[in-house]
Amino acid sequence: NCPFGSYQFRVMPFGLQGAPGVFMQMINDLLDEFLYCGVLVYLDDILIYTNTIQEHIELVRKVLTILLDAKLYVKMSKCEFHQAKLDYLGYRISNQGVGM
Repeated sequence: NCPFGSYQFRVMPFGLQGAPGVFMQMINDLLDEFLYCGVLVYLDDILIYTNTIQEHIELVRKVLTILLDAKLYVKMSKCEFHQAKLDYLGYRISNQGVGM
């Protein structure tokens, strides 16, 4: 608080203790209906997986809409869409499974 009103961070600053856990809980609450049914969340990463491209497009739209409604925005330069395989946290993930 200050004489001009209250100020809030628009972006979480580095160094706030507990911020990652609070953020992850918020994302888990927002995406609860899709968790482990097409969506996985780890910190600020959201992985979306489906059996068909059409299902994928629909689920991506739903997730992005939920985030937008909560005034959370994705940085498009950090996004990868419609990947058949990806390297994540030291693992290669594909429709064949998880490997090193």
